[in-house]
Amino acid sequence: MRYRATTTLLLLVLSGPQSQAGEPSLGERLEKLVPRAAGVAQVEVVAVKDVDGRPGDGPLSTDVRLRILRGTGATSTYIAIIKAQGGLQARNSPPFKPYGPVKFDSFKTGERYWVAFASPYDWKRCPQGVVQFWLEKDAPKILEEAIRADHYASRPFYDPGSGLTHSYPPAKDNKSWQVRMDRDGKRLWEVDLPGEKYKGTYFREWLFLNLSQLPGDLGYDKESRAGVFLYADTTSVLEEGSRYRLDAGKYKLRYALMADNGKIASISVFRFEKSDASVNHFFDLKTEKLVREERYDWLEKGGLAVGANAEGWLRKLLRSFDANTGKLQAEETFYCIGSTFYPVKKQ
Repeated sequence: MRYRATTTLLLLVLSGPQSQAGEPSLGERLEKLVPRAAGVAQVEVVAVKDVDGRPGDGPLSTDVRLRILRGTGATSTYIAIIKAQGGLQARNSPPFKPYGPVKFDSFKTGERYWVAFASPYDWKRCPQGVVQFWLEKDAPKILEEAIRADHYASRPFYDPGSGLTHSYPPAKDNKSWQVRMDRDGKRLWEVDLPGEKYKGTYFREWLFLNLSQLPGDLGYDKESRAGVFLYADTTSVLEEGSRYRLDAGKYKLRYALMADNGKIASISVFRFEKSDASVNHFFDLKTEKLVREERYDWLEKGGLAVGANAEGWLRKLLRSFDANTGKLQAEETFYCIGSTFYPVKKQ
């Protein structure tokens, strides 16, 4: 992994082509028109219908289905306009008052529009996931410029809670890709991760999470002003003899990067296209050395001998290392019954 930090002042995140002296750049003009947008697209409305999910604890909403004709950055084929909350949300909250730029009758089936889409974190300001929209005939010409320049190619996602924006430019090859972090127009850091960005979509593939998601005894919540880290999943081919001590092959590596400085808090290695983790590595943020390894293996035999309720058993190995020297300090083995791990008693 290659890490770079810089305090270079940016005109704006991904400001695009340079403008003439004294004239605002494309990025500056777009930021004024559609602040904190994650992408823009020319769309055609495929269907508009009301969906009542309240019997199943969901909301009553007007759902708009879109066909993307042209776009740049993060776009969506779906817009939900909430009319009324349901279930616990309705019982525990004040009466819902619809707000946001999109109204119930804003979109008509068969019509074409231009839409500026919001970051998924920016839902309080943009509850429908839309910063602004226009009928095709009324759309500002700058949106065409944004498409031609592929201005939002790095998919900038702004998080109002931390003030951070994470993005990733298109990779030049399948050997590495880059993660970027900005705050208030200033580049905080850039990190190159090995492999290709994972192209699937699932929870924790590419998003901010609070530091409480990591083991509390590592103390990471005391190290970051933002109080968050960024999950970034990459697809990599591991060779025989890698530091993860796994068979050679294709794996998903999930990096947890500290939001303020890009340092690695943890790496989780998954067998490709499966949900079970093989290895978790946790790092000291000051020395950047490995301090804990969690390893999971399924063994066909030996379960009854260690205390499991069957011969086949899930084994967990927990290894602890000195944060300064990297030397192994302790190693423990556990067996699993249900979802609980129990220590294997030493003979």
